[in-house]
Amino acid sequence: MFKRNKFLKIGMINILNVVCSEDLTEKISRHMKNYKFWLLLFYVFFIQNTDAEPVVIYAAASLNTAVTETIAKYSGGKVKTSFASSSTLAKQIYSGASADIFFSANKQWMDYLMSKGLIEKSLQRNLLGNELVLISQSKSGVGSLDWNNPKNLISALRKSRLAIGDPTHVPAGLYAKQVFQNLGWWEQIKIRLAPAPNVLAALNYVARGECELGVVYFTDTFLTNKVRIVCKVPKAFHSPIIYSIGIVTGRERPQVRDVYEYLVSPSSLKLFKKKGFIVLNPEVEDADG
Repeated sequence: MFKRNKFLKIGMINILNVVCSEDLTEKISRHMKNYKFWLLLFYVFFIQNTDAEPVVIYAAASLNTAVTETIAKYSGGKVKTSFASSSTLAKQIYSGASADIFFSANKQWMDYLMSKGLIEKSLQRNLLGNELVLISQSKSGVGSLDWNNPKNLISALRKSRLAIGDPTHVPAGLYAKQVFQNLGWWEQIKIRLAPAPNVLAALNYVARGECELGVVYFTDTFLTNKVRIVCKVPKAFHSPIIYSIGIVTGRERPQVRDVYEYLVSPSSLKLFKKKGFIVLNPEVEDADG
């Protein structure tokens, strides 16, 4: 990096000296056949500017705190983040949004973009895991749920609704729907739902007392003391929760690759683990000592 910046400075000085020492028209005419001059000009004004652009990360809403804190420790350049449901972000990338890195809470949406040729297959990893939990407000008297009978959940809701991510597209909601379908509860539960645009919105429905209960990720409960875990949702009733990360096709450049490698590094994985995520490749995490 230091050598490149030194080279750029020298190049800029040389160009400025030429521009200031002779008529611009004569300079252009004289250097039309000087390919080295034009290569230098291209490098300074285009490649340098590209490297100076901030790296843009599109990440699932449930990764907000973990990714924000991880990136805060990155010193390699400017990084911008955008958080929303994985489905929303994937659709934006498909529509041409200027994202460099996609960090999805559901492998389905990563696979969707890969099938469209929009994610570099060689630069995609299944990185983290998570769990679903049933939550209530901290002061709620709701006891642990018996997963053998849907009436227990409906009774615990009283006149309220169950907060979940929108089960038509939000990963946490899709996983929750799988659970209720596999238990044979879906027809009874679906009319009592409060669908949220993302899982953090579902968390807030419960935290604010708008819903008696909610289904969110285990990691979401680290974000507020206004909710408590009633019980964990049995893993056997839904597909594995996998967080996948990849670089958007055509967006790979040294700075983007550097941020990507930082996010999948042992030091970053340790921070994700502290936030409650499951590291899918413990050997990588342990490599940092």
